[in-house]
Amino acid sequence: MRKALPVLLLVLVLAVPVQADELIDYRDRSLKSGDSIELQQGYSIELGWIKKDLDAAGVMVHDDSFRPLDELIMEEGEERTVERGDDVVLRISLRYIRESDRGVYVAGIEVEQYRDPIRPYPSPLLQEEGFRVGSGEPRELEDGYSLKSSRSGDAVKVSLVKSSIPLGRYEVAEGDVIVYSRVVKGTEYTILTGKVSSIFEDTQGNVNVVFSSLNQYQTPEADRYVDGPAAIFTAAMTTAGVLIILLSFMFRRKR
Repeated sequence: MRKALPVLLLVLVLAVPVQADELIDYRDRSLKSGDSIELQQGYSIELGWIKKDLDAAGVMVHDDSFRPLDELIMEEGEERTVERGDDVVLRISLRYIRESDRGVYVAGIEVEQYRDPIRPYPSPLLQEEGFRVGSGEPRELEDGYSLKSSRSGDAVKVSLVKSSIPLGRYEVAEGDVIVYSRVVKGTEYTILTGKVSSIFEDTQGNVNVVFSSLNQYQTPEADRYVDGPAAIFTAAMTTAGVLIILLSFMFRRKR
């Protein structure tokens, strides 16, 4: 009986379900040939070439081994997916091809990244479906974050706040994605993603934004001690301290 126990435990671990279609990153960028976008879980995409006469572009998908996993030849307005087994891990759209102000052709690339269940990635602090944010009291998230909606003219906006510090304000419409991330030691970490499914006003005239999925992740440990304007204050205090020490040292040498 004791020999069978490790096998049973292994089966239980492998049977833990993985949330399908967990959005872990989103980018909407204008790229020229040779530009790349670093994503989560070691994935990246590179715009290999643009041919305006064909209204087409070549998009290469890489992983952290730097070998190309896929090369997608896409036409303007086309959407393609990258799968790993039965799971969609990337949804890539070629939104436009046009000439920039500098006379260089650029492509508008939109990327939705979903969790690859085979690769390691932190479990979300919060994972909700049908998450509603209103314009009344802020909707509390984990780790001191909160969301609140508002209307400015015809525009509907969602504000992200942490510990009373504004972090971002997003103008949204149905189908839009919001993402908040932090760069720590040169690596960009996703903190929050949400996909808007509907927007409506209640009987009190409050605007409500409903997210079909909302995922929140832990702030990287190296970045947890500071947020927003506090970072500027901390940096200023550190700089002032260094200057005081240097001036004191120089004064002593003169004496």
